[in-house]
Amino acid sequence: MSFAHPLWLWLLLLLFPYMLFSALSLRRMRQFVEALDGHTRSDAAASPPRKAANNAGARYLARRRLSAWSGGALLVCMVLVLADPALGLRYLPERVRESELVFLLDVSNSMLLPEGESNRLDRAKQTISQISEHFPSSYYSLTIFKGDSMQLVPPTAVRQAFLDTLVWALPESMTQAGTSLDSGLNSLLTAAASSASRLLLVLSDGHASAPVHPSLIEELGQQFEQLLFIGFGSEEALPLSTAEGVALRDAQGRVVRLNQNASYLRELAEASGGHYLDASAKARPDLSVVAEQAAALLRDRLRPSGAITLSAEPISRSWIFIAAAVFFFVLSVLSSSPFYVTGRGRLS
Repeated sequence: MSFAHPLWLWLLLLLFPYMLFSALSLRRMRQFVEALDGHTRSDAAASPPRKAANNAGARYLARRRLSAWSGGALLVCMVLVLADPALGLRYLPERVRESELVFLLDVSNSMLLPEGESNRLDRAKQTISQISEHFPSSYYSLTIFKGDSMQLVPPTAVRQAFLDTLVWALPESMTQAGTSLDSGLNSLLTAAASSASRLLLVLSDGHASAPVHPSLIEELGQQFEQLLFIGFGSEEALPLSTAEGVALRDAQGRVVRLNQNASYLRELAEASGGHYLDASAKARPDLSVVAEQAAALLRDRLRPSGAITLSAEPISRSWIFIAAAVFFFVLSVLSSSPFYVTGRGRLS
């Protein structure tokens, strides 16, 4: 059993002071009834009305005990209703909408290294633009990452607006240094299954400040129909510099040189069940070839728009506890009547 609002379950702690108060109240009532019953037995000539009153007191005590237990059960049922319990799953047919191309773009400083007639970042942007041409009726979203991640373009069906915002994918768009590929991938996880056919494209040179956790890659492989890791940068290691043109040096004072970490991108692709494409200027001088390869791989796993799929949703069982709450409420009211009618009178 699962709960939609589990925090309400903390109210069950109120059951302990309630039961303690009820126990103390019942104890005082029982002492009163026992004292009354002992007085009646010591008086052999007790009148019938006095005996009837004592019997009514005993019945009243029993009903008050029942009222206390039903009140506690009522409290439990009300808390469970607020927590909205669910048991089991209901499978509903759902029509698949247009595909969604999810682009994850590396905008770290290493992507500014020259490659061909431009740099790695510009080639990545050109690749994104050319791939989107093959899916004119799809949705597009763009997330950039550096030391952290940020969604630059939420899912949109307007391709031109998507491309207009793409030009702002720059290292200056983010202040935190580093290359956190793990943060970028983690931001793409969704809590619920999507009716869209989601396709993930990661464009990077493969350098990351920390390795991506294997469980994250597996989860991404389950949520996306296809994953493509597109690598940029040549095999030759080039010196890395800041935006001001100052060469970066390591702890030993040596100039930092970076090439494409193709082996790591290929490893991530294999772990997720996806594919790796080399988009370096030496291997693929014409980016249209990379775009065509990517489009072919994406279409291979694309669910057709309008297809029927099954979505699972939990079955709420709140009605059971609502009915139980009504029952215990009625029982509590009836058993806590302020007087008892007897054959010869009543005990208030």
